[in-house]
Amino acid sequence: RMNALTEVFGVTPTPLDEGLRILADALPEALPSEGVGALKRKQFWADIAGSVHTPESLFALFRQRFAELVPGALMDVDAEPDTPARLEEGATLTMALPLRGNVQVRVEEVTDRRATLCTLAGHPLAGAVRFLCEDRGDKVRFQVEVYDRPATLVDHLMMRPFGEVLQSSAWNAVIENVVAASGGRAVDGVEHEEASLDEDQSERIEQWLRDLINEQRRESSSSGIAPGEGEGTRAEGAF
Repeated sequence: RMNALTEVFGVTPTPLDEGLRILADALPEALPSEGVGALKRKQFWADIAGSVHTPESLFALFRQRFAELVPGALMDVDAEPDTPARLEEGATLTMALPLRGNVQVRVEEVTDRRATLCTLAGHPLAGAVRFLCEDRGDKVRFQVEVYDRPATLVDHLMMRPFGEVLQSSAWNAVIENVVAASGGRAVDGVEHEEASLDEDQSERIEQWLRDLINEQRRESSSSGIAPGEGEGTRAEGAF
């Protein structure tokens, strides 16, 4: 059967997978100010002893093996074919969440020891997650920092009964997997702290994320790469 789009108008249709990727790359970030409820800071970490890795080499391993180290049952980074699965600056990652389907995050910053990802429109949370490695005496700390609030009232109601439990389980599992991949051991297990931020703290987090996003957009624009398509240069955080 003749395809009028190609044979009459001379237009080559965009494959579905590519079209979905283009749409994901065009999604704007969901800043904390766009959500509802209290902005929370959640920190999960482990101090690793007995590993041959430095903070830099462990973080490089984490970036390269991100899709493997993230628990697929809770955050499936291989949810869409031919989409990024490693932490490269500027990349838009698609992941499948339980009860929510596919959502996107964008890698706004990558350095030798940390990476910051922002949620995009359509994600049940508005905010960011930062992964980092650092020295702690003769140990290496791997840490996950989450700054978020529910994106909508419906998301707020869903987070209260079970969403936060799933989120905590996911980040605990990530850290346990990184510890195992490091070849060392977590001397005190996985530790966790959580706090609701006041107005001043929330404004500082908001400004930090805006600065990261704007820097990433400038880098993408100067390199001729659209947001979500590739790797930019380093952007330093406000911490």
